[in-house]
Amino acid sequence: MDESQARELFAGDRAEALVEVIEGGWADMTEDGTPWRKTTRANVVHDHTVRRADAVLLGFDGVRRIERHRIPMYVFDDRAVVRFKKHDGGLLTRNVLTRHQRDLAVQGVFPGIPSAAVHLCAGYRLDEAEADISDVVLTKSVTRTKNDWVIDLRELAAGEMTPLASPLFPDQPTPALPKVGSPAEKKKTDGGPEAP
Repeated sequence: MDESQARELFAGDRAEALVEVIEGGWADMTEDGTPWRKTTRANVVHDHTVRRADAVLLGFDGVRRIERHRIPMYVFDDRAVVRFKKHDGGLLTRNVLTRHQRDLAVQGVFPGIPSAAVHLCAGYRLDEAEADISDVVLTKSVTRTKNDWVIDLRELAAGEMTPLASPLFPDQPTPALPKVGSPAEKKKTDGGPEAP
């Protein structure tokens, strides 16, 4: 699934619901008022987020909950499997490297999960003070250290950068744009002299 297909799948009400669930999970944790250590806080936010997701997301057609190794995930139209995670400053998720986590990061196939479905993470990045959410995102990882793409869910919920309702070629992936380099890089690849 490329980014434009994900935008189409999650645009509108689904993006709005994901934002509601993630921001609500954080709000539930902050209303509790108990001071938390970083890992404990993320776990508490996750538990609140999952509780909200069960109440909100399962009301949508084509959405169901599954669990793999006690990790709740939500299947959207048998095309995407979403789990909730805290993201770091680079919009990557951090996990203990288990076989399950490695397989999720590299889009592995699991029993009970549609083989064509991609694994995505919906979550939040905190501000520098770690006092509030700065971004609510949906990401597709390529490896544990690199994302294929990142979608700002607040923007998608607001209708920004939403795909056309009727794409011209819905079954074909959007081609990547060519890389634009500096004039010095162009001379290197053309065999010309390097720029000073």
